[in-house]
Amino acid sequence: MHDGVRDVVISIASFGDHRLKQLQFVNEDKSGTAISLNFNEFDKLPADLNSPKNLQLFQLPRISRFSEDTLNMRDNFFEGMKELRVIHMTALSLNLLPSSLCFLSSLCILCLDGCSLGTDLSIIGSLKQLEVLSFFHSDLDELPGEIRELRKLKLLDLRCYFSPRTIPSGVFSELTNPEELYIGAFSDWEEAGYPGNARIRELNSLYSLKILQMCASSCDVICELTEFPFEKLIKFDIL
Repeated sequence: MHDGVRDVVISIASFGDHRLKQLQFVNEDKSGTAISLNFNEFDKLPADLNSPKNLQLFQLPRISRFSEDTLNMRDNFFEGMKELRVIHMTALSLNLLPSSLCFLSSLCILCLDGCSLGTDLSIIGSLKQLEVLSFFHSDLDELPGEIRELRKLKLLDLRCYFSPRTIPSGVFSELTNPEELYIGAFSDWEEAGYPGNARIRELNSLYSLKILQMCASSCDVICELTEFPFEKLIKFDIL
């Protein structure tokens, strides 16, 4: 897979569609660079995918909305896929992400769209090369604070099916390169009862931001953007 594939995915994501409906890949001779497992009903993955060592895209879509059946991925599932650059999983119920994710030092894009996710997603912080991270339409209770360690992150999509109740303080202000930020509806920015949550004023430090989508509970919250760097902003949607 060439760099152009990543650019296409980012382009699709920029228009809010991370589902990659038009990208279907099949690995037939173990020499390909992408695998798509198009299952609808399953509770476990094949024990051995025999994936090629140069595999760069792994797609695991499910047609329907995430079910109550949990998909069990063994911890070493990604160990033989060290060249992966794109992971896209759709409509899955995942209690834990495999610990072998930490071996994916080349991963640029991680899309967990329409998924039901467990509470511990801290391993995402080990993906230092990550540029695109999407939780589009997922059930996400708490955004992992380790996301602040993703210094190369350019796109973050938090338009979850149910908005995360907790976004840890400092997550946004410590990101250095985000160009696209989709927050969705998060109404507890300013509530005193959530002292550990991020504050909207953190966006004041995002000097590279070009696209912003968010929903706030009042105009007073928006007024905290007193030093927001509008110079590079080309598109915004603030409700």
